[in-house]
Amino acid sequence: MGGNRGIFRFFRISSALWGYAAWLLVARLHLLRPAEHPAKRLSRLLERLGTTFVKLGG
Repeated sequence: MGGNRGIFRFFRISSALWGYAAWLLVARLHLLRPAEHPAKRLSRLLERLGTTFVKLGG
C-alpha cells in the first residue's frame, strides 16, 4: 500500500512542476503579465508541496 502513496506523491509533484513550467513559459513569451516574480512563485509552490516533496527522496 505504501507504493501507492509514492505514486500519488510523484504525480502531485510532477503536475505541480509541469504547471509551473507552463506558467513560466507563458510569462516568458509575454502572453501574460505575472503578478509575482517567477522565483517567488516557485518558492510558494515548493512550500505548498512541503513534506510531499521531501518524502519523495526518502
